[in-house]
Amino acid sequence: MLALLAREVDVEYFDHHFTGEIPAHPHLHLAIDTAAGICTSLLVDRYLAGAYRAWAVVGAFGDDLPAEAAAVARTLGLEGASLQSLRDLGEGMNYNAYGDTEEDLLIPPGDLYERVHAYPDPLDFVRNEPLVIRRLQVERLREASAVDQCTHDGRQACGCAVEIDVLDDAARIGTWPLSSMMR
Repeated sequence: MLALLAREVDVEYFDHHFTGEIPAHPHLHLAIDTAAGICTSLLVDRYLAGAYRAWAVVGAFGDDLPAEAAAVARTLGLEGASLQSLRDLGEGMNYNAYGDTEEDLLIPPGDLYERVHAYPDPLDFVRNEPLVIRRLQVERLREASAVDQCTHDGRQACGCAVEIDVLDDAARIGTWPLSSMMR
């Protein structure tokens, strides 16, 4: 970003996290809000005055803000199956982002962007790209199901570990055979 600013490129920066010290620069335009219940999608929605509000709903669901997503969806009259479709899409897109490398991802970000970018309305994306949606949903649910199968005593018939520590840089949900953890 500093290199762009040094070349006098206008930079619009949106974030809902504390980013540390922010450089003051006449070409840097900030939209930062660290309040609870805010995500970058909602900040961009605010900036665009709702021009792509249904995508903000997708983003809020993806950032695990279901109450906020539902509230924004109500302003569009979205409910029922349409709202669930946006939730599934948001959670699937968020899940797709977890990985240490691009190869870890279900769908490469550039490919997903090219598909998504063609649709101003995410419900059109859902209707017209069923294979993408299904891939995101199936993998997310498959991995979540593997974790849910573990019992509270830390074991199950397949010998999976239940205690899962989620680190800040965790990539994917997973279960591992106890035998591999004992080595």
